[in-house]
Amino acid sequence: MWQSVTLPDGLKMYLNITPSRTAQLEYMTINISIINPTAHTVTIDAAQDWPINGTALGPCGTGGLPMGIAVYDGYYTGSNITAAGTPLAVFEPGVYACISVYVRSFVFSPYGSSSTQRSGTNGSFHVGSYSLSYHFVLSGFWVGQGNSSSPAVLEPFQPGPYTVVGANEWGQLVLLHFRIEGVSDSNSTFTVTGGQDS
Repeated sequence: MWQSVTLPDGLKMYLNITPSRTAQLEYMTINISIINPTAHTVTIDAAQDWPINGTALGPCGTGGLPMGIAVYDGYYTGSNITAAGTPLAVFEPGVYACISVYVRSFVFSPYGSSSTQRSGTNGSFHVGSYSLSYHFVLSGFWVGQGNSSSPAVLEPFQPGPYTVVGANEWGQLVLLHFRIEGVSDSNSTFTVTGGQDS
């Protein structure tokens, strides 16, 4: 199931979740992307106006990129997602060499997900070029800190509803939901339901 939201200057952010099964492993595939569907280059200033805290593209957060995902235990909507608390740890915790990048603007190439990040007082310094299309495969969430005194352990999603949020730094988010109907060694069921833009 797909949901999308329109960003400034006609850009689109898409969120997709798909349940899958291989042998006895059930997992959820999540895709998030920002696409420029127009025929012209679009430049947008960085805003740092995240609608929720805790979105990430990996264990180092968003890494200076303008989008991220979060997964919450429970069914939330755009009107109550800020009350959801801390998202589940879907990226393995541990010690990582994360860097902090100041981005002044994002330059989106026509017809795709390619973006160049610029920094400096007038945006003249090229930080890097990235594809803003990310794909994640999740079979559960992590508990523990990922160190010797609290090792990280992957726990399967337990029965109940979950909310997947795709958010961008221009204050927009998209929500999708899935439900685990049952969990056993050989039989669990993911049900995907729609969400809404907010």
